[in-house]
Amino acid sequence: MTEKKNKTSKKGPKSHVTTSLPQLLEQAETASMTDPTVALALYQTARDQIQNNLESSSDTERADNLLLARVLGRSGDLRVSLGDLEGGKDDFIEGITILTGVEEEEGKNEEERREIMADLYMYLGQTGDGEESLEWYKKGVDTLEGCLKIVVTDTKSDETAVNETRQKLCSAYCTLAELYLTDLCFAPNAESECESHLANALKHDTGLTPDALQTVANLRLSQSRADEATDAILKVWERMKLGCEALAKLVGLGPDGEEGTCGELGAVEEANSLPGFEFRCQSAKLLLEAGGTQDAEKKNRCCEAAVAVLGSLLAENDEVVEIWYLVGCAFFNMEPRDGDAAKVHWERALEMLETVKGDLMKREGEDMMEEEEEEGIEENIKEIEQRITDIRERLSGIGTESNEGSTMVQE
Repeated sequence: MTEKKNKTSKKGPKSHVTTSLPQLLEQAETASMTDPTVALALYQTARDQIQNNLESSSDTERADNLLLARVLGRSGDLRVSLGDLEGGKDDFIEGITILTGVEEEEGKNEEERREIMADLYMYLGQTGDGEESLEWYKKGVDTLEGCLKIVVTDTKSDETAVNETRQKLCSAYCTLAELYLTDLCFAPNAESECESHLANALKHDTGLTPDALQTVANLRLSQSRADEATDAILKVWERMKLGCEALAKLVGLGPDGEEGTCGELGAVEEANSLPGFEFRCQSAKLLLEAGGTQDAEKKNRCCEAAVAVLGSLLAENDEVVEIWYLVGCAFFNMEPRDGDAAKVHWERALEMLETVKGDLMKREGEDMMEEEEEEGIEENIKEIEQRITDIRERLSGIGTESNEGSTMVQE
């Protein structure tokens, strides 16, 4: 009998399979929602691939440069979120430098170049403050104005493309207006500049987002024009109502205390297209502040809207102390006030603050801690203790007949 020979594979060692550029970008985008460090590494790999393409071929040079600038925008944004402010700024500026060197064209190609550049300018504005931010934001707005002219004159552009560009421009003007409500609020011309930028924002408002109306509410409150502020913030609420109520139902804060699923497909889509967490948190604060100046009927409309907006936030993240606190304020401010609901939410906020305080006090006693870090922890503990005292005082006031302080809002 012939002995069987062992079969040996003719295949060599497995070669390293390089992930394609589209796959890398898709993986990076997915990772950016859960692990920014991994996402940043993936964008860096994508960046290297694009640069290799640029060095080896000129056939797709323009497209590669545009894509590289987009990647630099995303990586820069991630660097900033991870605390590397200077690294982020370097990425944004490099992206702008690349786009500046790309030859201008007509139509869609030029629109894309300007759109990416505008995003990079707006990113840069977020990394600075005061006059520095103002200059970057203005460049972003000017670039978007150029985009809009291209889109409007391009016969191939549909209404959706025009509205999307107009809405971006609306948001950019809102950013300029808000700068004069914050960093530049003491500038000699702050109010007139804010009004001017806000007027431009409203001119381009397509109704797709509530940015401009919320800025109106914020400005009018600062001017003590409470009725106009209330009308504006209630319009903001109307634009978010369906999505907020759908999410609020998940945590038992839907209309009439309903609890359940998001419901119909339309409600799910509205919930997915809601403004970001911080925007809605500000919406709730403005609803409470503006509502506190109104008669009982309008105040209750504002409070009920605030509960739904805050409920949508709890559905996304129920570990934010401030949201629980604000829900308690909303119930307490109603006429008649809902003391039981206010108590439940304030007690939860109190419990969370006590836990945070305990964790910080444990860290405070650790050895080998830098003096600056220890001072920071001490300051945090003092702030938390003040908030704990505040909530305890408010809890002790539940059940009293006086409505004094019924416009409670977190400072």
